[in-house]
Amino acid sequence: GKRLIEAPTAGKSATCRSCAHCPWMAMNSLQALLHALETGAGEIHVDPAVGERARRPIARMLDFTRRQQLQTAGDA
Repeated sequence: GKRLIEAPTAGKSATCRSCAHCPWMAMNSLQALLHALETGAGEIHVDPAVGERARRPIARMLDFTRRQQLQTAGDA
């Protein structure tokens, strides 16, 4: 039930046109994503403490967005 869209360009100071045009990002595809989700291929295990520390800044960014009443991709 999610809509996946190409990432926009990063602006004037960007070192590349867009994430979707990066040769490294081009290695990803919707078919590869589907395969990974269905089979668990390429699964990475992260220490729970590291995962918790990684979630904090993401939660802060999402909270900031909510406080600013900005529209996020999931709200579109």
